[in-house]
Amino acid sequence: MDFERPTRIVANNLREFLRVNMTDSELFYNQFESEVDYFSIKKRWSEEEGTFQLSENDKLVQENVTKLLIENLEDGLGVIAPLLKGEKQTLFQIQKHIEPNLELLKNYLYSAPVASKLALFRDIQLNFVMQEHLELLETVVEAMNNMGLTDEANRLSEDI
Repeated sequence: MDFERPTRIVANNLREFLRVNMTDSELFYNQFESEVDYFSIKKRWSEEEGTFQLSENDKLVQENVTKLLIENLEDGLGVIAPLLKGEKQTLFQIQKHIEPNLELLKNYLYSAPVASKLALFRDIQLNFVMQEHLELLETVVEAMNNMGLTDEANRLSEDI
C-alpha cells in the first residue's frame, strides 16, 4: 500500500471504472513514473505475453463477460457528444490483443454516429500503441480529418 497516497481516484463513475478495468487494468495495481514509462512497460509485457496463454474456455468466458458488461452496464462512451434524433449508439468491438478488421472499421467509421466514432477513437487508443499499428493509425487519422478533428488528427499523425 502506498502510505503517502493510500487512495487514488481512478474513475469518475462505475461505467468508467469498468471500461478502464476491462481495457487497461494494469493502471489500477501499478505505478508508473511517466506515460513513456507506462507505454514502455506495456510493450515489454505484450512481448512476454507469449509465455502465458489463456485456455480456450477462459478466453470464451472473458469474451462473454466483456460482452455482458458492454451490453448491460456500459454505454461505450465516456465522451460528450449527443446522439442526433433517431440515431442509436453503435459499438465497434475493440479488444486489446486482436487487430481490428480494417475494412470493417472503415465501413463503421463511414456510417456510425459521431458519438460512437468518438468512443471508438478512445477505445482504440486505450488498447493499442498507435505508432506500432500504422495502418490502424492512418485509418483513424483519416476518419478524424473527415470529421473535422484536424487538431486531434495532427497530434496523432506527428509520429507517422
